[in-house]
Amino acid sequence: MANRNKFLFIDIKDEQINRLLSSLRAIFCGHDSSTTNIHITVRGPQHYFNFAALEENIKKYEAENRCLKIGGVGRFNNPDSHIIYIKVDCGDLKKYGLWEKSDYKGNYNPHITLYNGSDKDRANVIYDFLKSIDFHRECSNYEFRVHTRDQRSFTLGRKAQITVLTKADLVILDMAKDMIGRECRAFNSRSGATEGRLPRYTNSEFSAPNGPNETKRPRLTSVRSIG
Repeated sequence: MANRNKFLFIDIKDEQINRLLSSLRAIFCGHDSSTTNIHITVRGPQHYFNFAALEENIKKYEAENRCLKIGGVGRFNNPDSHIIYIKVDCGDLKKYGLWEKSDYKGNYNPHITLYNGSDKDRANVIYDFLKSIDFHRECSNYEFRVHTRDQRSFTLGRKAQITVLTKADLVILDMAKDMIGRECRAFNSRSGATEGRLPRYTNSEFSAPNGPNETKRPRLTSVRSIG
């Protein structure tokens, strides 16, 4: 039997939004912990997709939904993980047969995950920070993509265009770095790192962009993907 390893993503292709959220995700996790682009998971995992029917449904959706509204903060608290995400208003994906998440039946909640980890304290800090900046964007530059766990992907529907990061977004990144830095220092102080134990967190692997059109990518490390 075929593996249930296929997903349908909406990739956020607006470069300004993508760079900002990718950089925030890297800051929050201390490194780039995901092997995927900034995206919304809308279907899966599944054994297979009927590509002809899927392409037709996507065309209908794109004709009537030119813009995604990104904004608002939410969280899932599981026994072994805390997930912080940005909400996305995608319209009614179910109307077009594009929404089906077998692991979350009955729960319609399009979102972009920015943190998935076991540390409740860090999750609380990140959640409060995202609430404080009141992040809201509109995105008309997106595309649908079938993604598999072995990292193969197939783009469907229209192709995306490119934009750039802004100075206002750089301020947000600096604020996020400062916030995580304070959280690191507070944890290290509480845990007695000054007594010779290694600090639990460091934030040295991420460098802020040097200008409005440049983002220095964090060093990639091999850990689990967040989606």
